[in-house]
Amino acid sequence: MTSLSHNRFGTNWDPTNHETILLITVVLLAIHIAALYLGLMLLNVVFPTGLTSARGLFNSAWITLLMMVIIAVVGAVYFLIARPDRKVAGHLHDQLEPTRAERH
Repeated sequence: MTSLSHNRFGTNWDPTNHETILLITVVLLAIHIAALYLGLMLLNVVFPTGLTSARGLFNSAWITLLMMVIIAVVGAVYFLIARPDRKVAGHLHDQLEPTRAERH
């Protein structure tokens, strides 16, 4: 995380410093809580409320659920066809410089 922030924003955070660890932990906790909240709100929209509720006449949650399933299927098909995980291996090892294990 600290090397990513250094490369992207030019920060000089010390990864062994307790304040840096606390800051990263608090930021990641806030992101986690926000994602959980958004997921629960999405579930609230998608989950059918029944015909007795005020939304019963105009309940279009099935359309939202259908669109989520379509997007997930298209994403899975793209992932299986493009296989982006295989392209990452070419970026993990620099051929010009030996790795630490190869040096010893």
